[in-house]
Amino acid sequence: MLKDLIKARVAPLLKKSGFRKKNMTWNKTKEGFVQVVDIQISSFSSKDEESFTINLGVFDPGVWEKCWIKEPPRFINEEDCFPRIRIGQLLNEGSIDHWWVCSAKINEGELGEEIESLLEKKCLPFLDDMLDRNEIVNFYTADSCQMMPIEKVYLAIIKNSIGDTDCADALLSEVANLSKAWANRVDQVRSQLD
Repeated sequence: MLKDLIKARVAPLLKKSGFRKKNMTWNKTKEGFVQVVDIQISSFSSKDEESFTINLGVFDPGVWEKCWIKEPPRFINEEDCFPRIRIGQLLNEGSIDHWWVCSAKINEGELGEEIESLLEKKCLPFLDDMLDRNEIVNFYTADSCQMMPIEKVYLAIIKNSIGDTDCADALLSEVANLSKAWANRVDQVRSQLD
């Protein structure tokens, strides 16, 4: 069911847009960044009813290298991205989660049209908007979500790169105070910053 929908509607659209596929994840290199689209299948799915959502992310190799002090992976997974979001955030819903159900009861054509339209009108434009570090900062400034420590580190690296060194330092100090392990990571990151 879901694999047929992806094969018929999602994969051709993303391929036409320049993405390459590995499992249920697509990558596209653009302007030095890697855009990522990921179809996540719920662990509660069954063979008769598959629930899924769409995750999006943008990978900045320069941020990755400054954080981890190593070469980026050859193929990027959504969890390695910053920013990374669930489609629910683009749909202006109160929750970040929006799941679809694919089953014999669902009109596959209508569901395919809905997914294809969302990819074209919401997802791909969002990914294009995030190809600018200033836009990433604006996105996180406008969003009131809580950030994980690693996201604060990534944001600090980006803020440092655009000249907001005071804010970058404050974010890194906040993360360093969490634990010895985070303090060590922050020390390594600080050694990489200009």
